[in-house]
Amino acid sequence: MNIIFSTNDNGVCYLLVSMYSIIINNKRSELHFYILNSGLNDKNMEKINLLGDALHIKISFIKIQDKLIKGMTVKNNAVPIESYYRYLSPNILNEGKALYVDIDMMCTENIEELYSTDLEGSDIGWVCDSMVFRRDDSVVKKLGFDETTKPYFNSGLILMDLESMRNNKLTEKFIENIMNRKKLIPAKYDIFNDQTIANLTFTNSKKLSMKFNTLVKLFDCENIKYKPVFVHFSGRHKPLTFYKDRTIVYMDLYYKYAREIEEQISYDVVYEIVRNAGHKTTSYINN
Repeated sequence: MNIIFSTNDNGVCYLLVSMYSIIINNKRSELHFYILNSGLNDKNMEKINLLGDALHIKISFIKIQDKLIKGMTVKNNAVPIESYYRYLSPNILNEGKALYVDIDMMCTENIEELYSTDLEGSDIGWVCDSMVFRRDDSVVKKLGFDETTKPYFNSGLILMDLESMRNNKLTEKFIENIMNRKKLIPAKYDIFNDQTIANLTFTNSKKLSMKFNTLVKLFDCENIKYKPVFVHFSGRHKPLTFYKDRTIVYMDLYYKYAREIEEQISYDVVYEIVRNAGHKTTSYINN
C-alpha cells in the first residue's frame, strides 16, 4: 500500500504518530510511505528514518521543487503551502494507486478495506465533510453544495487512482483552478484554502464511508456508533488539546502511540506536540 503524507519540519511530530498508527494497525501489509516535503532538516529526516528502520517500513522522501507550485498561495496562516503537495501526486509518483492522509489523522483499524475500495471509474474516493453544512449560513451551501445531491468532501483523506488522474490531467486542472480561484469562488466564500478548489476540480469522485475520515469535532454533534478507521483532528481540535467525554478514548490512544514511538527512537514526541499546541496558528498542520 502506498501512503502519501505532506509536511514541513514543524509537523514531523504529528507525522510520526500518524505513520506509527497506520503501521501498528496494518502489521501484515506491505507499506510504502511517500513523504512530500519542502526540504526537511537532517534531524527530522533521521527521526522518520529511525522509525521506518525500527518497524521495517519503506520510506521515500520527495522534495517538492518551488517551480511546481509557482504562483500558488495560501489563504490564511492556518494552512501551510505544503497542503497543495497532495495534488501533485499523480505527476510525481510512479504508482497506479495511493492513499493520501493528513498528518493530523490517527489510524485505529486495518485499512485494507479502504485501500482496496473499487472506485468504479472515479478518479478519487473521499469522505463527505458533514460539519460544513451544520450552520444555516454555511458557505458551501451558498456555493451550491448539498449533502445529498452535491456533497462537499473533506480533503484530509483521498484515495487516489493516480493513473486515472494522470490521464485526465487533474493536477494541471487543479493548478489552473487555484490560479483562477477569484473567478470560481467569491472572495467572501473562499475560506477553505485548497478544499473548495479540490471539490470543484475532482468532480468524478466516489463518496466513501464516514468511518474512514471521522472529524473529531463530529463527536460533539452526533452519537457515533461505528468505530472510526481514521480519527481526524482537524482545525483547532488537535491531538492532546481536545479532551472531552466522547473523544478522550482517542486522545488517550494518541498519547499511547506517541509514547511507544519515544521508546522506539528516543525522541520526545509528546513534548513537541504540547509545545506546538501553544502556538497561535496551526500552520504546521494540513488542516
